[in-house]
Amino acid sequence: MKNNGEKTPSAIPFVVDLDGTLVRTDLLWEGIVLFLRAYPLEIWRLVCRLFSGKVAFKTWLASRVAIDPSRLPYNEPLLTALRGMQQQGRPLILATGSHARFAEPVAAHLGLFGTVIATQDDVNMTSTHKAQALATRFGAGGYDYIGNDTVDIPVWEGAREAFSVSPRAFVLQGGGTTQPMAVVQPYSARALLRAMRPRQWLKNLLVFVPVLAGHALTPGPWVYSLWAFVGFCLCASSAYLVNDTLDAQEDRAHRIKKSRPIAAGTLPIPVALVAAVGFVALACAIGLAVGGPLLAVLAIYYGLTTTYSIWLKRLLLLDVITLSMLYILRVVGGGAAAGIVLSFWLLAFLLFILLSLALLKRHSELHHLESIGQESASGRGYRVSDAIPVAAMGIASGFLGTLVFMLYVNSEAVTALYGRPLVLMAVTPLLVYWHCRIWVLSFRGAIHEDPVFFISKDPVSRAVLILTAVIAIFATFL
Repeated sequence: MKNNGEKTPSAIPFVVDLDGTLVRTDLLWEGIVLFLRAYPLEIWRLVCRLFSGKVAFKTWLASRVAIDPSRLPYNEPLLTALRGMQQQGRPLILATGSHARFAEPVAAHLGLFGTVIATQDDVNMTSTHKAQALATRFGAGGYDYIGNDTVDIPVWEGAREAFSVSPRAFVLQGGGTTQPMAVVQPYSARALLRAMRPRQWLKNLLVFVPVLAGHALTPGPWVYSLWAFVGFCLCASSAYLVNDTLDAQEDRAHRIKKSRPIAAGTLPIPVALVAAVGFVALACAIGLAVGGPLLAVLAIYYGLTTTYSIWLKRLLLLDVITLSMLYILRVVGGGAAAGIVLSFWLLAFLLFILLSLALLKRHSELHHLESIGQESASGRGYRVSDAIPVAAMGIASGFLGTLVFMLYVNSEAVTALYGRPLVLMAVTPLLVYWHCRIWVLSFRGAIHEDPVFFISKDPVSRAVLILTAVIAIFATFL
């Protein structure tokens, strides 16, 4: 760092880095994600452009997509400090390696910066290029600079004062170090774990339905089902990482989803994508180890859930049908791993019950939107006025599942597994009561989360499940 005694501190420009400093994300990766979301079939074009050089790639990408500056995870403590400097009349400069077409809208949105120095033409405005541009404009030691990473070291070394949003101090030539300012917490494994959504793994317990329904008493099928459970957890977490990456800008406008690690900027997009690839690779390894049928089901599941994240979840009713199919695939995967052939009755019963739960999820979301005065769901194909037909379909689907169960009890297939099949009829009123109750609660606005989680925490639902298990045991061994 060099000192310039010709200016008072308030007259010395304060230069701010953008990526990782002013915002807790990287606009290049944000642009790549926006491109993939808008043009998923043109990923080959994106890959080809990578070989044209950094500046050419950034220029091309900035010409194809536009970033909404109002939906970025800003470093709020730094913004507060910059507003204070602006009120004192200190010149503020935004200097970034992001393309000018990305950086200038950010500066205009914030209204803090008098000048924007960004990548354009043939210059990638990072590291030594940024240091040279600032030295040419302000002179050696003629500016203060705040950055976040080792790439900023040449810029810090040319500054009067060097600040960093990182909790670590960067060592500069001459023995100087950066000073902490508006420090943000470093990325952590905890953020990755949150983004993996381990709570959602509860749904993967469906892989154990075949061994339960098939009365498999030996350890083998249970061990294979456990491996299937792990495989589906890895696939699901990978898909959630991809989904949250694609939906980051929308999530930042949502009152709850804005706290998700990728949306909040606590998990870098490249880390999330690398983890997503690693998880699905591990799931494939498990599928290969257990057997081809499980690998095939995992592949279908991952393909369908990824398609759901990119496209199907935005389509009216196709989204809930897809959700129910994803539930069913978990059951099919459990059967494939354990070597158990699933009966028509089981699949038909689960199809209608799980479709009812998927519709319940949409109904509860629409009920909430109506309560806060919104007319439609962002990124979805639903309007608040659709709540009634969605509920009608969900309620009917649940009753159809109950009817399938009753027909199964009266079929010849039931005698192969139960000594007293008619005892199972005692489950019917429990199913009817449980089904009617959760829908009434949805109309009351009492279901504020995924129905699967609600059911897992609801004492009445747990009591119904326990009673059902007791009845099934009596029907088997009486």
